[in-house]
Formats: sequence, structure tokens, C-alpha cells
Amino acid sequence: MVAGMRDPNARVSGKGFRALRRAGIRVRVGVLEPECRRLNEAFCKFITRRQPFVILKLAATLDGKIATVTGDARWISDADSRQAVHRLRNQVDAVLVGAGTALMDDPQLTCRIPGGRNPWRIVLDGRLRLPVSAKVLRRPDPDKTIIATGTRVAQKRLRAIESAGTQVWKFSLREGNVPWIPLLKKLAQREIVSVMIEGGATTAASALKHRIVDKILFYYAPKIFGGDGRAMIDSLSISRVEQSLRIRQLQFQKSGTDLLVSGYL
Repeated sequence: MVAGMRDPNARVSGKGFRALRRAGIRVRVGVLEPECRRLNEAFCKFITRRQPFVILKLAATLDGKIATVTGDARWISDADSRQAVHRLRNQVDAVLVGAGTALMDDPQLTCRIPGGRNPWRIVLDGRLRLPVSAKVLRRPDPDKTIIATGTRVAQKRLRAIESAGTQVWKFSLREGNVPWIPLLKKLAQREIVSVMIEGGATTAASALKHRIVDKILFYYAPKIFGGDGRAMIDSLSISRVEQSLRIRQLQFQKSGTDLLVSGYL
């Protein structure tokens, strides 16, 4: 019997192997273990730390812009990359955006591939600015949409959003923002194992600042917007090179006409 890795769950790890060995079956563990750990990376983190595995996915130009000076962002990445993102949505448990992205782009945050399934949809909206007409609130499965907001929001708006079946989770804001760790812990309680952050620049910067990102997926299109375009990541308050966030296990691959850069923090 050959196994790529041990179960990371301490409650059961090794029990099956011991039973097999007692039955006289030879067991070899650790075959292609790095590859197996990568396949199971979300489950490994979830089961050992009780927090979802967090992916930061962004699409940008070669000079790191996610929109033009006017806010136009359709479409930076090509059709192949957009299709790849829908496949990712089919794989992860939840997708997450900030209020700015939700207000500007009015996304559905759904999986649009044949036979795919929709992930949970999460919007960080500390001031509950999202209108009740937003597409993300008008899905056939409204209970799979979560609006994470503050405790001091307009009750009329709150009731209007909840009346559509959407879940509203209230948190004590920190510096005006929904706190990441309490949010991730609550998501874990719902058995949400993986979360993909899809923007925008403020949300991406906040996630990186608070060190909650496990993996990046950056799609770079062969386009240039220049200095007046909108940066893909807002300020990280990095003043020295040695303070920069280092990406490990960097990989590159083509995605249609785009370049996909992936790695781990």
C-alpha cells in the first residue's frame, strides 16, 4: 500500500497505517509528498489551524494596474483567464470582495461553467453601503451570500438586506474595517475550508498586511495603463526593501495570452 502523506488530523493520523501493518500489509508513506501536500493544502491548514486557506487572486496589467484612471476594468484578462477563474470558483468554498469592488463592478460572484457549483459569496462592507439591488444579493440561493459589516449600521438597510435571505454578520470594526481573524474563524465554524479573495486593491492590501493570505494567483495581461491607472494593491506602508513580503515556491504559466504567477506567503 502506498500513500502520499499522513492525514494532518492528529485524531486519526497513522491509525489506518497501523491497522494495515498489523494485518501484514506493507505500507509506504511519503511518495510524492510535496505534490500531495499541495493538492491537500486547504484541508491541511483547516484541520490543523481551524481557519480557511486564503487565496488572493488578482488580474492586472503588466505594470500592475487593475483599472484605468476612470475605473474601467472590463476586461483586463482574456477569456481563457476568466474561464480559469470560474473553474477556481467551482473549487473553493467561498469568494470574497470588498465593498468598493462590489459597488463599482456589481459582480455576481458565481461560477459560470456547465455543471459547476456556486461558492459562498462574501462582501466586506463595514458601513453597509451595498444597495439592496446589488446582483450579489439577488441570487437564487441568497442564504449563500454573507455581508460582513459593523455593529453600528443603519437598521433599515440591515433589515432590507436580511429580508432577501442574505446573511449579515456583524463585527466590532477595527480602524473602520471588518477584522480578518474573527471573520475567518466564523467561516471555519461553517466548515468553509477555502476562501478566494478577488479584490479590490484595498481589500488585497488589508489581507496582506494582516498576514492572512496563504497563496497568490496573479494574472498579468499584456497591457499597460501607466501611472494614472489604479494599482492592484494599495499601500502596505513598506519603507525598506527588507520589509517586503516574500513569495515562496514561485511558478509561472501561460493562461491564454496572459501570464499566471502563483506562489505562497
